[in-house]
Amino acid sequence: MQLSLTFLIPILLILKINEKYDKQFISKFDIVAYPTCLYLNKNGEVVEKIRGYAGIEYLFNVAKSLNKGQDLYKKDVDIEFDEQEFINNLTKTIAPLSPTQRKFFLHDAIQKGKPYSRPVLLNFESLIDIQIFLDAYKKLNGKSDLLLTESLMLCHLLSDHNFKSNELIRDKSKTLSQDIGFPQNKILAYILAYREIILYKQLNIASKQSLIINSKSLLKHYPETKDMDLLIKAFIEVVREEKDVTFYAAIEDDFTMLANASQEYLYYDMLSIIHYAQDKKEACTKDIAKANDLAYKNGIKYDPLYKKLRKYLDDEH
Repeated sequence: MQLSLTFLIPILLILKINEKYDKQFISKFDIVAYPTCLYLNKNGEVVEKIRGYAGIEYLFNVAKSLNKGQDLYKKDVDIEFDEQEFINNLTKTIAPLSPTQRKFFLHDAIQKGKPYSRPVLLNFESLIDIQIFLDAYKKLNGKSDLLLTESLMLCHLLSDHNFKSNELIRDKSKTLSQDIGFPQNKILAYILAYREIILYKQLNIASKQSLIINSKSLLKHYPETKDMDLLIKAFIEVVREEKDVTFYAAIEDDFTMLANASQEYLYYDMLSIIHYAQDKKEACTKDIAKANDLAYKNGIKYDPLYKKLRKYLDDEH
């Protein structure tokens, strides 16, 4: 962790503290969480300590107050932020806390706004109250952020411990749809697929029929999801059971459009199976070649779905 501190009274001093190598400094000033902001006087004594980061305006006003209201050089403020490091350190910080303390800590971080709120919302959706998430989502203009929108959907699902109730989920998803202007059918497709494929399978209570229905719904209604891991899992579940060519024909156009628009190799990978299921073997071959080329350009080792899944479709050809 690199901590960049700016001292504004009256001489500007920037310190860069490394968690691994500056243990003496960390011990001396009793730094137990990141970020921690210290205000020191000219003798190096701590006159104010703030755990967490409340934003430039707040830090500036505290410094000005400590400096007896005299003007400060706001333009010199320089605080570094590493999102992944922040999440790693936050995860370590809340690990030993009770569930209530974790929630309070995370809610406090969200209230501080940018740059902290978005990474907290994306990484800890199951620990955040739905109303706090929704308020922060609106402040961040979340409608233009599909990753954040999907995290909000999961918060909506996981905030209710009775998530087994389809009726409750449908009612709440209708309200959520109105709140954020996102189609209810896409919300339901995403959260019900997540529930079946991720939650229920982990708990070993997934129903095969429900698993297939909700996996097909995701592929049909919300194939543009940013959660590619969930989409791939749903796709595999469907191919293992679905032999009806008309289903693959129904989703072909959407997957073709997404593949061409995104140039994401995984869409071409799935498209190869969609074409193979319809006996479009030449198109299938082209899809595999395109997926391989895109994966190679991105330094990814490509293992075609075709090799794993064609056996489930061969009996139909």
